[in-house]
Amino acid sequence: MKKLYFESDMESFHFKENIMFDKTGMAIMEPLEYIVLSKEFDNDKILVKVQNKWTKKKLTFYFRYDSKKNIVYQLENDKIIKVLIDSLSLKSIKNIYVPPCEEFETDEYEIKDCLEEYVKYEEKNRLIKNDFSWYPRLDCNKYFDKEFCKELDAISNNK
Repeated sequence: MKKLYFESDMESFHFKENIMFDKTGMAIMEPLEYIVLSKEFDNDKILVKVQNKWTKKKLTFYFRYDSKKNIVYQLENDKIIKVLIDSLSLKSIKNIYVPPCEEFETDEYEIKDCLEEYVKYEEKNRLIKNDFSWYPRLDCNKYFDKEFCKELDAISNNK
């Protein structure tokens, strides 16, 4: 499972036999290794219980798999904390759009940077191309300033 970054690098969870490699967040440079104790599947939900290979600390990872989009959501307290791509279908995916800045929902400065630097461009581009196959059109007033919403409305009305 891989996560696309704005800079095109990737974070990933990798499974090999009974080992899970966590190359996300702080562990991106030196992946954490876990021994997989169990995996439970309940429809689209996946529960993976692991033990850190070195510290022996036990953890549980929660995932939800969207088979239509080949996307894996990592959940914590029923909130999405990471959006990853099922790497088995990575080559067949030409474009992916992740709901805006959800991974930064606790940091107002990160949210602002994410919206300004990435989401505005993507949303405008999606509107021009009328491409809402991965994610529906965003509620403009919720995410953007009034001026940008007017700009999007003008694009929408000129079609």
